[in-house]
Amino acid sequence: MDLYFRSSYQEVPGACVLDITPPTFAGITGLTASDGYLTATRGAATDAVSPIEFDVYVQAGTAVGLFSSGNLQQSSYLSSIRIFTDASGVFLAPGQTYHVGIRARDRSGNVDSNTASLSAVSTGVSFAGISAAVWNSVRASFVTSGSFGEALQGLLTAARANNLDNLDATISSVLTAIGAIPVVTPPTVSQIVDGVWDEPTSAHVVSGSFGANAQAPAINPTQVADAVWDAVLADHLDAGSTGKKLSDGSSGGGGGGGTSMEIQAVSADMETQAINFDMEIESAEETI
Repeated sequence: MDLYFRSSYQEVPGACVLDITPPTFAGITGLTASDGYLTATRGAATDAVSPIEFDVYVQAGTAVGLFSSGNLQQSSYLSSIRIFTDASGVFLAPGQTYHVGIRARDRSGNVDSNTASLSAVSTGVSFAGISAAVWNSVRASFVTSGSFGEALQGLLTAARANNLDNLDATISSVLTAIGAIPVVTPPTVSQIVDGVWDEPTSAHVVSGSFGANAQAPAINPTQVADAVWDAVLADHLDAGSTGKKLSDGSSGGGGGGGTSMEIQAVSADMETQAINFDMEIESAEETI
């Protein structure tokens, strides 16, 4: 509308024009879920003042209250807009339904009031999605003063870009290889027990160890002989055994008296031979 500045001398029409008319815009026209992000598309908007910027609103779960200021996720001039996070900057959660709406805003700050919205279920942000978004970005879109994007302008030649692509492929190959490493199943308790108790004792003889203490003690022949000959005869009476026969012979029962006497005779003869052997040794020493 026209505003008039009045003075005491004259009226001057058309001194200032104030724009209070919002753009004409139908809102969001498409919403798809890709690997880790949503893509919102829109139609054209018209307005007497350009350029026209588009505000993107994102809300999880419901479209009620979608166009509140707290749900403003980003502003863009693009007709196809990628959405990686919600309005608070948190990455989109897999399996979550998100409602998206777009409104047009002109240079004067007038915003249209369309209420169109669409929803889609996010697959969540993945390594592949982030990688694709980074490497497929147009360098000319990132020229903010002092940014890495500005520093790369004119420096990242096609050859260097190919090297980065090769690096990206190498990283992907490494991740694939890591995923192919078989999972080792730990042994069961029974397998551990069997491995311990079935282990040869000869393989564990470190001094002071349990293995060394578990080694079979050395056998002393003298102790064995003493244990045999000093055994009580009455403790070995199993039918048919040598102990039983000796016991019967020493007691004189069952016609075994002769056996006892024979044993005594053999013992006396051995003593006589031992005496004679000692006498022969003494005689030989005297002769020497």
